[in-house]
Amino acid sequence: MYSSPKVGVVVPTRNRLPRTKRFIREFGRQTYPNFVLYVVDSNSTDGTSDWLSSIQTDIVRSLSGTDEDYWTGATNIGVRQALSDGCEYVLTINDDSVPDIYLLEKLVESSITRDIKIITSRINFLDRPNIVWSVGSYNKWGGRYIFQLLDNEKEEDEVFEKYEGVRHLDIDSNCGNGVLVHKSVFEDIGLYNEEKCPHYHADSEFIMRARKKGYQVVVDLEAYLFNDTSNYRPDKSILASPKVQWPLERVFGIGALIKRVRGVYSLYFLKRSERNLKAVIYLINQYCPAEKRFLTFLNYLTHSVFRFVIPSVGFRALAAFKRLSLLNSKGGISPRVLLLFIFLRARYFVIRRVSSFKRKRVF
Repeated sequence: MYSSPKVGVVVPTRNRLPRTKRFIREFGRQTYPNFVLYVVDSNSTDGTSDWLSSIQTDIVRSLSGTDEDYWTGATNIGVRQALSDGCEYVLTINDDSVPDIYLLEKLVESSITRDIKIITSRINFLDRPNIVWSVGSYNKWGGRYIFQLLDNEKEEDEVFEKYEGVRHLDIDSNCGNGVLVHKSVFEDIGLYNEEKCPHYHADSEFIMRARKKGYQVVVDLEAYLFNDTSNYRPDKSILASPKVQWPLERVFGIGALIKRVRGVYSLYFLKRSERNLKAVIYLINQYCPAEKRFLTFLNYLTHSVFRFVIPSVGFRALAAFKRLSLLNSKGGISPRVLLLFIFLRARYFVIRRVSSFKRKRVF
């Protein structure tokens, strides 16, 4: 029988008080006896911080981050505190998940009995508990996606039949929801990469970095949690409410187009975007085989443009350009043409910057 080493459970949160309350309530039912919850609040405005402060105990710790501490920064705050407090393991998990009561017990057991330093969980849908969200992910370099979920949207019985007699499955990468990491891994390869992957992909990058250093990473099919995907539409959210503000939005009847263009810009350059180009290029440059880098980036970007950019901007652009008159009533250059010229020059500048970065850092 193994001992019960101390586990620091790191939970980043921001403005999701109902889900945070549900998570803490559900996680408190764990059968594993020795853990501390480190809930890292990134400057919430919905009362999360005050509520967390009011419920602090020996096993629930409230930590504070800033507006700029997205998933990666907030998670690192929790990991540092857990390691400082003497935790032998760290479990990263999302505040919108609902864990099985045996989750920690099974993960720690797997790590100790098999001497594996990184163990991940099977994830099912919360609203469809018998349907698997993933059992990890794999890298299909050269395709249109960087990460492909394993057994996504499959019946649980079908997955168990596929892996009959197998409890631990080797994987290429995984999200950070329900991942148990031994402290020695952090001491060896460092924390999550805040600079290159401030929000999305830092969890997968950490696992790929560990695998590159020779660590085995497996998913424990018997350790599972439920994933609440009811509000998970990151690309649509970014396009619908971009944070980057450009001037002249309502000038000359092309306000709707400018809004869409701002959304597309945010999709590729906003730190919290799943398609942040800085993170994507870094991942391809670091982990994709050299002979497949160009093809991977080309297919990824092409698919992204056709899926998001053209539907969002294309038809608006046609309508806006149709309304633009090239000359004013006196035969001179229309101010609208000057505005269009400024817009195209700005677009050209952005494309040049991206191309230059791509040549220097990837290709």
